Amino acid sequence: WMMSAPSEKTLSSSVSASLFPPAAVVSSSSSPAASKASSQALAQQRYNQAINLEKQLRVFLQTKLPFDSDVRDLRNSIRESYEAIILEDHEFAECHDVEQALWRLHYKQIEEFRARIRKGVPGTSATASPSVTRVVPRKEPILKVLAIFKSFLSEATGFYHELILKLRAKYGLPQDYLAYEDPVPGFDETKRAELKKCQLSCHRCLIYLGDLARYKELHRDGDLRSHDWSVAANYYLKAVSLWPSSGNPHNQLAVLATYVNDELLAVYHYFRSLAVDNPFSTARDNLILLFEKNRQHYAQLPPATGEASVLTSKMEVRKTTEKSRLAKGDKMLPLGDGVLKLAVKDYNQQSIDSKGLPSFLSEIRKNFRVRFVRLNGILFTRTSLETFLDVYLAAVCELEQLLSSADSTLEAGLGSEHRSGIGGGIC
Repeated sequence: WMMSAPSEKTLSSSVSASLFPPAAVVSSSSSPAASKASSQALAQQRYNQAINLEKQLRVFLQTKLPFDSDVRDLRNSIRESYEAIILEDHEFAECHDVEQALWRLHYKQIEEFRARIRKGVPGTSATASPSVTRVVPRKEPILKVLAIFKSFLSEATGFYHELILKLRAKYGLPQDYLAYEDPVPGFDETKRAELKKCQLSCHRCLIYLGDLARYKELHRDGDLRSHDWSVAANYYLKAVSLWPSSGNPHNQLAVLATYVNDELLAVYHYFRSLAVDNPFSTARDNLILLFEKNRQHYAQLPPATGEASVLTSKMEVRKTTEKSRLAKGDKMLPLGDGVLKLAVKDYNQQSIDSKGLPSFLSEIRKNFRVRFVRLNGILFTRTSLETFLDVYLAAVCELEQLLSSADSTLEAGLGSEHRSGIGGGIC
């Protein structure tokens, strides 16, 4: 049988009629209970309409590309229905997971774009039903697909910004409010409960905004490590500020850290994602995968055999040379039975790496970070416990060497961690 898609004119009129029901449907009584019932009935009607429009969208996508104008118009109509439900009846929206359905509408199109970008040219689904006559769309240049994709991401970003503004206006919140505490004193319990629902919705919107910024940056030319992740990170950090008990934004910050190969920063945010009232469900699995990757990196370091004796040897050398170092003018600060050297060496003749550290300290710093993550991996997974002492002693030795460098040199190296824009509170 032949399945034909509705014309744009027919579609537009049908969508328009569905989104704006007759006045009799939305008429309400002066009674609060009757008004609430009317609001729920309208929300249910809009929800059913959105479900039907999504079915039409699936039919459209069998014959059209995701960025065709009629497909875009249909998506916008679905989006308007979901947005109206969220603003009209937040309780209904929560019960029916409308906010997640709204994000899935965007995410499906993101995945469609990304699939075509990966293939290099757009195409059609290879799993379509043979009973449906398909129209083979023309092939678009990959650069044009990328441009349309980025335009879509920008448009979706604008939508979520507007949604946050509408939610805050509806509940009487300042538009620049980013704290978890109650901003308006004197609210009763009912109003406070509504306020928390608004805050949670804005929190989710900020995570979606971070994801949109992350996808946009992912599809920029060049090495991922050189990309600017600060826009995405800023949205995630605002989400943390708005709802600190949620682990989702910390999981997303950990993902950003993996893009720049910063395992230590990723571990920090994965731990934060788990150590909250509402941990992110997949953070544990992500953390285990990261620890396995780190274990492979650790295996490429110089052999751990004899590291404990190396540490002991270095401590002995430090003790026997303490007097001669003091004689040369180096400042010493007692620390237990050892010393912390605040070096007065001139590093001008040392080769400097991109982090602002002398090359030998750069290597020590790199090894220390790998070993420190490995220590956490051993404790978290409870595996290879017999190696813990060797790894620990080697990490302590490297940490002491790093701390023995001049303050300005150390700060230059550690401060560079924030240049990627995803520091999130850790050096």
